[in-house]
Amino acid sequence: MKRAFLILCAIITLVSCSTIKEDRRECPSYLTFDVDAFIAAGFRTAVVSYQAENGDVFQDEITLEQYRGVGYEVPIERGHRSQVSVVAGLERSTISETSVRALNNSPFDRIWAYASDIEPAGDLEVIRTAPHKQFCDLTFTFPEDAPEDVDFPYVLRVRTTFNGFGLYSLSPLPILSGYETCSYPDKDNGYSVVLPRQGDYDIWLDIILPGDESQAPGQVLYVIDLGKRFIDAGYDWTKQDLDNINVLIDFSATDPEIVVNPWTDDDTYSEFQV
Repeated sequence: MKRAFLILCAIITLVSCSTIKEDRRECPSYLTFDVDAFIAAGFRTAVVSYQAENGDVFQDEITLEQYRGVGYEVPIERGHRSQVSVVAGLERSTISETSVRALNNSPFDRIWAYASDIEPAGDLEVIRTAPHKQFCDLTFTFPEDAPEDVDFPYVLRVRTTFNGFGLYSLSPLPILSGYETCSYPDKDNGYSVVLPRQGDYDIWLDIILPGDESQAPGQVLYVIDLGKRFIDAGYDWTKQDLDNINVLIDFSATDPEIVVNPWTDDDTYSEFQV
């Protein structure tokens, strides 16, 4: 009888222990952004964001060095799919809760970004972030055999349809009014513009004579379908890390000859890519 009683007590204890569990469904998860790859790449600051399907939105600009080796931690409601991002390289471009865009027709920044989805379920979630190149350095050069005394006084204006990208998708975002950016004569550094990721090849080059001393664009001499040249050359705007482009402009002919030179992969920060 005593043995039966002890067995019954053991069973009751076992059942009670298995049912006394803390319900943590209402407790937040703690999401840690591992930003060491951004630090190693030389960035000092970044904007960390998340957007949950339940409507929660979070965004903060952080000093990266403070989070070396420990990550940046934020509470986030568990059980809801969330989109997360880290953006670095912002100077003149603007960032909102959903997008990164060039301001008006100001130059686009050399922006590196990370984005992914997560559905936190445990107490702690860690995301290893890494910078990916969201811009193209478009450089214009002239033939090496051009006479040194030849002056190229032109303004080069590039017109496109897209002026930024989605914060969580990194997909190109169009602007109804179009986007344009100019490069002015610079004998020391040549001509170059920075383009954000594009969604199509509707890209045009205007070759313009400066209008006055303020370098306001004046007479348009030539309009060139630059997008078609990129298609013919096989340039890919969907790559995770965009390549830079070098375009040769030869003014020796009646009309300028445009050659898209072979590009090389921009493998900056490649050791940190995931």
